[in-house]
Amino acid sequence: MKILFDSQAFSNQRFGGVSRYFYEIISKIKSVENVRIFSPFFINEYAKNLDKEIIIGRHVYFQNKLLDKFIRLFNSTLDSKYANIYKPDIIHETFYYGNYNNSKTPHLATCHDMIHELFPEYYKDDKYTTLAKRSCFNRVDKIIAISNKTKSDLINILNIPKEKIEVIYHGIDIKKANEEIRIYDSKDKPFILYVGKRKGYKNFKSLVISMKILLDRNINIDLKCFGGGKFNDDEKKLFDKYKITNNIHHYYGDDSLLNKLYNSSLSYVCTSLYEGFGLPVLEAMNQDCPVISSSCGALAEVIGDKGFFIDPKNPEDISNAIFNLLDDNDLRIKLINYGRKRIKNFTWDSTAVSTINLYKEMIN
Repeated sequence: MKILFDSQAFSNQRFGGVSRYFYEIISKIKSVENVRIFSPFFINEYAKNLDKEIIIGRHVYFQNKLLDKFIRLFNSTLDSKYANIYKPDIIHETFYYGNYNNSKTPHLATCHDMIHELFPEYYKDDKYTTLAKRSCFNRVDKIIAISNKTKSDLINILNIPKEKIEVIYHGIDIKKANEEIRIYDSKDKPFILYVGKRKGYKNFKSLVISMKILLDRNINIDLKCFGGGKFNDDEKKLFDKYKITNNIHHYYGDDSLLNKLYNSSLSYVCTSLYEGFGLPVLEAMNQDCPVISSSCGALAEVIGDKGFFIDPKNPEDISNAIFNLLDDNDLRIKLINYGRKRIKNFTWDSTAVSTINLYKEMIN
């Protein structure tokens, strides 16, 4: 079976959940299927790790928005032309802007969330994503939804027929669990971890205010943020306003650094108002990091009914949850052990197998 992935995710994202998803799938299926990515120029860091016979293109990185836009446009004009040359059995479009109107090859796309449609107030300058998404999902033969919540949103918001949607969860590569669980002692300065973007529906401000509440209670704790870009001026003013500047730190790096932060933190805290899946939740569990999270979107679906949930709009509730975890080591151990069991339901191997089965079903 010849499977073609187009350039979109790899020329749009240097890092990020969408490109990571496709990288993981491709890494798993490349040994059993004929896989090809066509991206004449790509900025994606994950794709650099793929064999040269899999990805057709050259890695580049320009800190120039105009050049980045040109690369995306250049790649997109060639996607359909390469498909005509390669003649794949199936095309998996990696985002919503594919140009395949006359293609007779079976196509599918993956829907990662419906954030633009549910929170339009945060995307007033983006007039195209929803239009592109609607056009893509009406054109392709099948849609992968990464959670039942995403499937439900597709049906209710875009009126996509349920028969057209297949739910296939994201996954992780489960590490071998340590027998012993690290216990905090008085020598450690505890910190909580936040991962990813901080704008809009991510509701980061609630976590900032909860930090203020903890510090006012004379609890000496830090907040470490990984990824999501450097703190901007508005964020720095927010930190000054709530007097947490000395207790909040930003980190940027690879998975090795992120895993170290997960493994050494008191908890990963997610205050998001919506997630189409919520991969950091599983990443945290996989590193023996207790999870404190909202139950919005697909988060409750992924975390399960024994999760430690908070009201994301209530900083007092968030701060109390963090304090309880700091004060109760038995609770921390309980959450870690629960996480070890829960992650077994989500593996990239399972994601890859289900995806291959869908490809075969579409071809046959």
